Amino acid sequence: MMKLLSNKGQVLVLFIIMVPIIFFLVAFFLENMIITGDKNKLDNLNQLLSKYTYENKDNIGVYDGVLDLILKNDKSVFITEFNITDTKIDITISKNTNSIFGKIIGIDTYEINSSYDVIIDNDRVIYKRK
Repeated sequence: MMKLLSNKGQVLVLFIIMVPIIFFLVAFFLENMIITGDKNKLDNLNQLLSKYTYENKDNIGVYDGVLDLILKNDKSVFITEFNITDTKIDITISKNTNSIFGKIIGIDTYEINSSYDVIIDNDRVIYKRK
């Protein structure tokens, strides 16, 4: 009979230890899912910008067109690099995403980056994510 009482205490201690571990694992996976979703959206937008830039590379107002596309899709995205040469187009965009569970450890926002290269080789066009 005494053995049963000590097992109840061990289960209680194990439960008290496991609850915070499970909470932090769930928070970690949810935070990563949010960041990955925003990264995919940013990559899709950057691919759209790369195609638009290649199709309109000879226009003088191509940068304004890119800014317009960014504002139509997501107003919190900003351009960190935009270079056009005869053989290559480099576009890097960034976005700050608010943290939900990271605030517990002092992380308020995450910076997400997306980089695309468009390599122009005579008749071939290669879209490459960095």
